[in-house]
Amino acid sequence: MELKKSVKADLEWKKPIFFEIGLCVALALILMAFEFIGPREKEETTFQTQAVLSDEDFVPLTKRDELPPPPPPAAPIPSSAIEIVDKNIDVDNDIFSTEYTEDLATETYTIEDAPVQEEPEEKIFLVVEEEPSFPGGFEVMYEMIIKNTVYPPAAKNAGIEGTVMVEFVVEPNGKLSHVTAIRKVAPALDEEAVRVVKSLPAWNPGKQRGKAVRSIYRIPINFTLTN
Repeated sequence: MELKKSVKADLEWKKPIFFEIGLCVALALILMAFEFIGPREKEETTFQTQAVLSDEDFVPLTKRDELPPPPPPAAPIPSSAIEIVDKNIDVDNDIFSTEYTEDLATETYTIEDAPVQEEPEEKIFLVVEEEPSFPGGFEVMYEMIIKNTVYPPAAKNAGIEGTVMVEFVVEPNGKLSHVTAIRKVAPALDEEAVRVVKSLPAWNPGKQRGKAVRSIYRIPINFTLTN
C-alpha cells in the first residue's frame, strides 16, 4: 500500500514564502547590526577628524614687527665756558725787528729763468685749395734752374744721367724749407738738385680758405748729357 501525503501537509509550495521571510529576517538583523555599530564608527571618525585638524599641527602665523628707525644723533651742546687768559703775555719782538742791517742789505735772491717754450710748428698741408706757384710761372723757374745748374764732373765723366725728384715746403712767407731729394739718382746729382732748388727766390704760398699756409710741393730736376 502506497503512502501519500495530504495536500495540507505538503510544504513544497511554501518554500518561496519561507525564503522571503528568511531574507526579511536577515535584512532586519543586518540593519540592527548597523544601528548598533554605527554610533561608535561615527564617534571614531569624528575623533580622527578632530585629531587630523588639531591646532597643534598648525604653525601659528605671526606678523613681523618692524623695528623703529634709530633716533638721530644728539646735537652737540655748545659750551658756555669762557676761558680767560692772561693779557700780559711776553711777545718776542725780535721777529718783528725793522732795524736795518748790512746782512739784510747785501742779501740777494736769484730767480731762475723760466724755460722758453717753443711755439709748435704750423700744420703742413699735402693738398691745399690754392697750390703754391713760382712768380712769373714755371717756365721762368725752369729757365732759372737750367741757368744755375752745374753738371757734376764726376757724374758727367761716369756718364750718369737721370731725374731727381726734389720735395720742399713752401712757408706762408713764400720761402722754401725742408728741401730734400726723395727720388735719387746719384749722390752728386742729388746734392746739385737740392742746391739749385734752395737758390730759388720766394714763391707764392699755398692758401687754404684764403689764408697762406705751409704746403708741400715737388719738382723734377732732369740731368741729361748732350754730345
